[in-house]
Amino acid sequence: MNILQQDLEDLKTEAMLAEEKARKAMMEAAKLAEDLRIEQDNAQRYEAERKMMEAQVKDLQVSLTHFMQCWHCMFLHSDITPTNLLRKGSFG
Repeated sequence: MNILQQDLEDLKTEAMLAEEKARKAMMEAAKLAEDLRIEQDNAQRYEAERKMMEAQVKDLQVSLTHFMQCWHCMFLHSDITPTNLLRKGSFG
């Protein structure tokens, strides 16, 4: 009878240890899930920012192209040259 009682106590101890391991594993899984959610939120935010910056770059490229076309046309239809324009005192 004493051996059965010791075996029962051993099984109870093992069960408690297994429950503790399971509890710790669940807590770790919850922490990892929260970390993953945060990283996914960050990735979405960075992707949105990247797309916004790409749109800004495209807008700037269009503006630069337009400016360069106007600049070119200005010199084609006038007697002004870039060299004359950039000489000291030409802007005054």
